[in-house]
Amino acid sequence: MKITYRVLRQMAFFMIGFLILSSFSLSAQTAPSDYTPRWYIGAGVGFNQYFGDLNTSKFLQDPGQWREAGNLMFGRQFSPLFGLRGQFNYGGVFSENTEVRQYTRGELFDFNLNGTLSLLNLIKRDTDRKFDLYAIAGIGQSHTRTRLRVAPAPDGALVDRYGYDGNGIDNRATDLVIPVGLGAKYKLAEKLDINLESALRFANTDLLDSKIVANSSKDKYLPTTLGIIYYFGDGTDLNKMVRDFGKITYTVTPEVLKDDCGNVQVNITGKVPPMYFQKKAAITYEPVLKYAGGETRLKPFTLQGESVVGDGIKINYKEGGTFNYTYSFPYKPEMAFSNLVADPLIYAPKKPVDGDVNAATVKATEKFLEVPQVYFVPGVMNTSWKIANDEITLVAPHGYEKVTIISKEATIWFVVDRHELNWNLPLNKRKEAKDALKEFELFLRNNYKLRDIDINAWASPEGEESRNQGLSERRAQTGLKYTKDLFKKIAKEKNSVLKGFNPDKDVQFNVKANGEDWDGFMKAVQASSIRDKNMIANVVNSQTDPKRRELEIRKMTVVYKEIEESILPPLRRVVMKVNAFEPKKTDDQILSLATSDPGKLTVQELLYAATLTNDNATKLKIYESAMRLFPSNYVGFNNAAALEIQNGNLTKAADYLKKAQDLGAKPEVLNNLGVIESKNGNYVKAATLYAEAKRAGANVDHNMGITQLAQCNYSGAATSFGSETCNHNVALNQMLSGNLQGASQNVKCAPESARTSYLAAIIAARLNDSQGVITNLTKAISADSKLKAAAANDREFVKLAELPAFQALIK
Repeated sequence: MKITYRVLRQMAFFMIGFLILSSFSLSAQTAPSDYTPRWYIGAGVGFNQYFGDLNTSKFLQDPGQWREAGNLMFGRQFSPLFGLRGQFNYGGVFSENTEVRQYTRGELFDFNLNGTLSLLNLIKRDTDRKFDLYAIAGIGQSHTRTRLRVAPAPDGALVDRYGYDGNGIDNRATDLVIPVGLGAKYKLAEKLDINLESALRFANTDLLDSKIVANSSKDKYLPTTLGIIYYFGDGTDLNKMVRDFGKITYTVTPEVLKDDCGNVQVNITGKVPPMYFQKKAAITYEPVLKYAGGETRLKPFTLQGESVVGDGIKINYKEGGTFNYTYSFPYKPEMAFSNLVADPLIYAPKKPVDGDVNAATVKATEKFLEVPQVYFVPGVMNTSWKIANDEITLVAPHGYEKVTIISKEATIWFVVDRHELNWNLPLNKRKEAKDALKEFELFLRNNYKLRDIDINAWASPEGEESRNQGLSERRAQTGLKYTKDLFKKIAKEKNSVLKGFNPDKDVQFNVKANGEDWDGFMKAVQASSIRDKNMIANVVNSQTDPKRRELEIRKMTVVYKEIEESILPPLRRVVMKVNAFEPKKTDDQILSLATSDPGKLTVQELLYAATLTNDNATKLKIYESAMRLFPSNYVGFNNAAALEIQNGNLTKAADYLKKAQDLGAKPEVLNNLGVIESKNGNYVKAATLYAEAKRAGANVDHNMGITQLAQCNYSGAATSFGSETCNHNVALNQMLSGNLQGASQNVKCAPESARTSYLAAIIAARLNDSQGVITNLTKAISADSKLKAAAANDREFVKLAELPAFQALIK
């Protein structure tokens, strides 16, 4: 079917109308909050191909006939998919056909309005992509002037011309054109793209080249340009952030602000959804606690986009993000009935965000938008607590060993390179050596219960290592045989205490051949009076090869006679050490003597006796005996004081501890002094004493946790309490720290008391467990009627104020 001018014009107007409507409607649908429309200008240069009646190819003009082309454009990108722009294009026209001996030369420019469609974003939208392919379609008007001449160019005779008496610029001919094409662009910077595009222009005439060939189609031309595009603005649409501001969510802890030791703390955790926070935007919050007659402004905080420089909290555009705000401020009585709110301001910072920026500075220096007021939480619960004084007293160790190993050893020395016994060796003939052997034998005759016997042998290091290892093994066997023979000799004696003892079966021997005694050699050299002993040590230490070291020592024995005569001989030895269990009284004997005749016990036995009974009166009597019989030992005074503290006799305990302290600042004494101060409410002084006790080696974690809790150092108290459970103070600290589940678990299994039941009721209130509140308050008030008035005025139970069961309980 032949396409007429009217049909072509109708098609063109339909297409451009569709593009315009699509751009506007789809920009509103596809670009809320995650894309900001932007204006842009652009320019490009390139070449123009002309497809007319003289062309021999319908798809590609001979490159030799291409002419210059250029364009200017102004447009708006409405969404990641659609854009609309106006273009001015210039192109040279040249076409030559040697068969018909004619050529056309001229120039044209067109004004067109076209739409662009992102092909890549049509497949998968990405507002931050750097590279994009797009389609182009639109409608426009060309202004053309061409001359048809006889070939060859450039000076052939004029045949015809077109565009000299038209209605266009400078009397050029005007024609409808429809541009259709493709483009590609790459982002060089935030506001700058480079683009390459080629759009074929379909004209509604066959006269652009001043020639008409029968049955030919309308003329076309194809400008291809490489250009740049500059975008206006920064792509930040604050209005969209305002519209979607409600998508930011907040979690505030505690749910009701509370006074902790004169201090109120709030923690706000926020979540920003993906595709919300634009890269160059910022939101400043300034929380305000508002109450009757005034307000308290809290420290502001600012959220900022990825491209904003400054001290704010970075929020990622694609992924969104979270933020955490924690602040504390002094409590004032008028804050009892108040609300924590904020009036956030949204703006695009002109300069780096300062850490101290607040609402006033933003309003004074920035163009900002306001959003509806954010309501965080009510406040402030004013709850003061008495800490449970369950401090731990420390009992000093009694020092008694139920099992004590006693040992006796003797040494036998050998001739160099020999392992046989030689009692004529000077070292073996010494009085101290002989005495040691006698004492060793006497020790065996005591008939102690033996644990084991150690046999250790060495060789001096001047010989070959392999030989010395074997030599030390043989010497160990010599020592083993000597010891066994000694046992057998004693066993054969008349009335022997070892009658029937078999050393091969009745005792364990630990036999060890240690080879060369390098350590002994080095120590002996250092202890000697040899002038060059440091040099000798360096020479030996520098040799990693055992053979080289042995050679160096042999050389030294020639130069330094003292090595040969005094240092090496003592290293050739075997040491025999017998280990036995010291005889002890039974526990029953010790306890009986402690209460009947304590003077027959050592101080360690007497103090140990106190651990053998659970009766505190008996314990105290034993400690009193220890203080009387052993007044220079601090343990009795300290341990008696610990019992008196448990009995509530703090003054008497302090007197005992003063006497114990006079004998030396021991860790247990310092801890117990701290306990007395803590129970008297002097937590700072108690903490100082606990710190001293800890430096001295005492475990004061629980007690230190109480002082930290009293001073509202909840994190420090949690660290000190560690893994402790089922404890009033642990539960209290967890509650004040916001760990309600942990607090609930610990208070349930803590020892019952009026105070602990009341604490359990408050924890239940914070967990919104009304039945738990009633149950635990009932227990607390039953145990202590004074707690009824306390509960009636306690803001912890404000949510239950109208509950009938609660009202009945506090009346």
